[in-house]
Amino acid sequence: MLFSQKGERFNTSASLSGAAGTSSSETRSTNRYHWLELPVNAVYHIRSFQVFGGPYAALGVGGKQRGTTLGYSPFVKYAPYHFDDKIRYGSDTYNSRLDAGVNFGVGYRRGPTQVQVAYQLGLVNLHYSEPYLLYDYGHDFARDAAYNRVVQLTGTYFFNL
Repeated sequence: MLFSQKGERFNTSASLSGAAGTSSSETRSTNRYHWLELPVNAVYHIRSFQVFGGPYAALGVGGKQRGTTLGYSPFVKYAPYHFDDKIRYGSDTYNSRLDAGVNFGVGYRRGPTQVQVAYQLGLVNLHYSEPYLLYDYGHDFARDAAYNRVVQLTGTYFFNL
């Protein structure tokens, strides 16, 4: 079991036209998701070199969403709205608590020291798709899909107990 942090950045804009003109908003956000992961890898050793791969499952346990929303209308420029919120999971959010996929990579082990480079390919859409609902700050996640795609560099030291 391991703890990992993954994230996304998004920039979005929305416009609404009406009798008084066009109003618009822009949102920029950086989201960091915290995961508990369970990788199950098969490892093939060629002397000190390793090739490995297998499935993984992960559980979302928290995170942060930070950003700014700017609003404009034909007559008024609204003050920026800054947000710094905890990532929430559950039926009333668009965030999936579960992730799963495959990972594969190469490594090198010499004595008690090991270095590995891996690629993780998430196969679960992390944003629920609920029609007619808007996510906080005006972004419609029902049109988006998000998958974890990660390159990992891991250094390990093994202790004799």
